[in-house]
Formats: sequence, structure tokens, C-alpha cells
Amino acid sequence: MVFTCGESNDIEREERKQNYQDHLRKTLSVHAKRRHLRKVHFVSNTSPIDRGEEFCRLRKDIFNKARVFKNWGENLPSRWIVLEKEIYRQISLEKYAISYDEAIQLATDCSFPDLKVSNSELDAFLKYEHDIGNLIYFEDIKDFIVLDPKWLVDVFKCFVSNQYKNELIHMTEWSELENKGKLLKNLIVKLLEKVPYLSLNKHKQFVLQVMEKFDIIVTPINCDTKDFYMPCMIKEVKIDDIIKELGDEGCTKTSWFILEFDFLPPSYFNHIVVSFVKRTKLLTKNDQLCIYRNIGLFPINDSGTKVLIICLSKNCIAMQVWQWNCEHDCYSDIKNKLMELVRLMQLRYRINITYKKQFKCSESISMEHAGRVDCDTVLEYNEYRCIEHKKIHPSKDIISSWLTVC
Repeated sequence: MVFTCGESNDIEREERKQNYQDHLRKTLSVHAKRRHLRKVHFVSNTSPIDRGEEFCRLRKDIFNKARVFKNWGENLPSRWIVLEKEIYRQISLEKYAISYDEAIQLATDCSFPDLKVSNSELDAFLKYEHDIGNLIYFEDIKDFIVLDPKWLVDVFKCFVSNQYKNELIHMTEWSELENKGKLLKNLIVKLLEKVPYLSLNKHKQFVLQVMEKFDIIVTPINCDTKDFYMPCMIKEVKIDDIIKELGDEGCTKTSWFILEFDFLPPSYFNHIVVSFVKRTKLLTKNDQLCIYRNIGLFPINDSGTKVLIICLSKNCIAMQVWQWNCEHDCYSDIKNKLMELVRLMQLRYRINITYKKQFKCSESISMEHAGRVDCDTVLEYNEYRCIEHKKIHPSKDIISSWLTVC
């Protein structure tokens, strides 16, 4: 914001500057355009020296502000700016999601060339806008483009809001969701009806595809039907209760392999569990899939004598294998798969999360911090003292199931 001032003495000049800024704040008040204000510059039209210095400060300030933008220095076609403005206009008209065909028409109106021959420039524009967070566009789900990401957030919120749960308390489908994680079709329809500016006929399939892509819902590979499951909505279950229900008589357990993070949001654990569910069959008990908000159980072999358990506790992911046979196997491939999923998650969401590799003895509970030992420690020493059980464990008993080369 630049103001031009005439002659006055220094005191009057400072008072006028302050009055201008006070008037500006009062005029804009809570107006949306106030978000665009950064710094006010006052330029004298009677003092060339002051004017020159202030223009230098203004030029430097503009440069510094522009440099922080992700697209600083990029050579972009001017028609991209025109289409970007048109998208903002569509949002102002309360159009928060448009079809790909509508996007083609908007691009045509904004002088994008050769759209009848190729949509490559439009796709490049949409990907660019997606990368900087202005809209949501996926090349593999391109039926619709979400112009305002907040609209999609509203869609996701309708599945977890207590308000809608209370409004639809009469639906037994809520019990299926909370106790088993199964998201039934009737409940999906009722919830999506609550989202403003959402057309069930047009948007339902697209919304479900996006929720799958974000790992919010998943179809287990051992489902006979195309049922969706939503692990984050299942009631929490203690691992002791799961052990009692499944029974661990006669089984031997590996040590726990643990990734302890400096900070791990629960949603990221959900990504890990869903990634396993997409690729590995879930254990079933009494015709119910063994998936919970914080735990997933997966049979490793067809005979059911080996079961992998993956757990979340505060800022850590832990895994253990239960065995009902006499074999002593190495599960380094599963350990490596977990670490690879974490690496891919870091790339996908552009987050920098660090972790330590740790172990706990087989009889421990993974959720408890006491008794964890760093990987480097058990590799360096032949034995270590388990704080949780107050006894000595041979290091090879702790690491052999996860680090031995098979």
C-alpha cells in the first residue's frame, strides 16, 4: 500500500501517516481484502531525496515478499494467471468443484491453445495449482477438480462430526462403523446429503475415490463385496482385550520392532495401516475383520500359524509376529516394508519426520515406553537389562527375528 503526501513538518507528517493507517484499518476492518495488506509506504511528492529512498525501500520490500512465494522466478504463461482469476470467480459463484470438461471450457475461454488436440498444458496448470495448494487435482481421478480445498474438508468432516452422528442416531449403520469400521452405503448417502453444494449424482463416486486416495477409507482385499472400511472411526480397543478374544495359548511371540518418532500424528499411522490393508489380507475372527483404530492383525501364511500385529501408541509404530509353530523365521522383509512405507509417506506429504529404531522383549506391551532399547545398543552388546521385567535378555533373542539376513 503506497500513499503520496504533500509538504508538512516532521511532526505533522508522522501524525498524518498514523491517521492514514488508522483510517485504512477502520475502513477495511474485517473485509476480506485486508488479508492482502503487508506494509504501508509513504512517498513524498515534494522531496525527491525522500521519494528516492522510499522507493528503494518499497522495491526491496516487494522483492522480499515475492521471493517467499513457491513460484518465485518461474516463467509461467500469462494465460495461467487469467485462468487462475477465473477459478476464483467460480468460487465466488459458489462452484467449489467442476468437471474436467468444464475446466477445458474455462481454459478455452482463457486462450489455452490446441485443447482439441491435447490437454497437456491444462493438466500442467492444474498440477501446478494443486502443488501450491490452490486446488485439488489428481491425474488418476480427473473427473472433477476441487476448486476450493475447504469444500473437500467439509466432505471429510461430515463423516467424523458428532453433530451428524447425533442427528442420525436412529441408523444402525453407525454401530457398524464404530464397532467394525464398516462404512455402509446407506450411511454414505445420508452423510453426503449434509454437505453444501454437493450433488450425490455427480460427486459421490469422485468423493469416495478421493477418500480412498487419502487413505481415509479402504476396501480390504479379502472383502467379498466392495465394502468400505474407515479405521479412524472405530472405537479404540486395548491390545489385552484383543489377545483375550483371539487367544494366545501355545503361541510364541517375536520381540517388538518399534519406530519411535519425535512426533507422529495419528492420521499418519492410519496411512500405514491402510497401506497394509490394501496389500495384505486381514485376519478374521467370527466373520469379522480384525482391524481397529489403533491395531491391525494380518495372517502371514495361509495356514494361519503366523499373525502379524501392527500397533500405534504415542508417537510410535510397533509390530510383532505371533507364531503357532516351532519355526524360527526372520521377518526383516516386513520390517523393511514398514520403513519403506514411512519413506513414501514422507515424500507424498512432504514432511520431515525422524524416528529411532527400537526393540522390546516379546512379553512386553508395546504401548509402554519402559523397556524399549535402541537398535544400536542391542547390536553393540551381547545382552541388555530389560527395565520392564528387571532381568537380562540376550540381544540375539531380541534382534534375530528382524535383523537376521534370511
